[in-house]
Amino acid sequence: MERTATEEYEGDWKRGSREGKGKWKGSGGVWYAGNWSGDMRTGKGLMVNKAGKVFAYGLWNANSFYSGKRDGSGWAHGEGKSASGNGEYYFGNFVHGRKEGAGTEVLASGERYVGGFRDGKCEGDGTLIDDEGQLLAEGIWKQDILYAGDRDAKGRPHGRGSGVRIGWRKREMYEGEFEHGKMKGRGLLTLICRGMVCEGNWDDERTGIVTITYRNGDKYSGPFVEGLREGPVETCLGGAQS
Repeated sequence: MERTATEEYEGDWKRGSREGKGKWKGSGGVWYAGNWSGDMRTGKGLMVNKAGKVFAYGLWNANSFYSGKRDGSGWAHGEGKSASGNGEYYFGNFVHGRKEGAGTEVLASGERYVGGFRDGKCEGDGTLIDDEGQLLAEGIWKQDILYAGDRDAKGRPHGRGSGVRIGWRKREMYEGEFEHGKMKGRGLLTLICRGMVCEGNWDDERTGIVTITYRNGDKYSGPFVEGLREGPVETCLGGAQS
């Protein structure tokens, strides 16, 4: 068995890549058992969510799974279900290979978005629910973002506000100051997937003195430039790393 901080794998190998049959388990409790080729889930396999429910069973191709209707070119089109190798899955409507219309997207963490989609992104009326069924956010989404607060003349976040963003494998929450659609000024950013809370100044990235608090209680405080640490550490309790 090979194990890292976020996942583990037990099965066949060839020239350093997963090849043949094997079982993979991610940090969120999602696991896959089946065939591998070129270090990717390819061939017959199944994926199970953290609740123990099988959500993707059948033929996989390069870490992707799809079951449902297709158009004349073979793209997902109409009602169907898709899944990715990291444990995320979606069921709902597709238009020529992209999520479009009503659907449900479930993150590897178990959180799920239920609502409208456009061009593959959360768009329109939608709700975000945690893995225990509790409501996290609801409202009008635009390109994977739900925002409440002040706006400029073009409708972009500007002034004081808060937003939720769903991205690849993750969810982020930010509350603070915006300038013409970007995080700028004082604010608090919570990175759910990494268990981090970042508080400080922003210029679309962490800048100036920023304090990061981790899920395990570790804390780091020090200067950042364009999102990267730079200069002496002011406070570092535990083994905090970002």
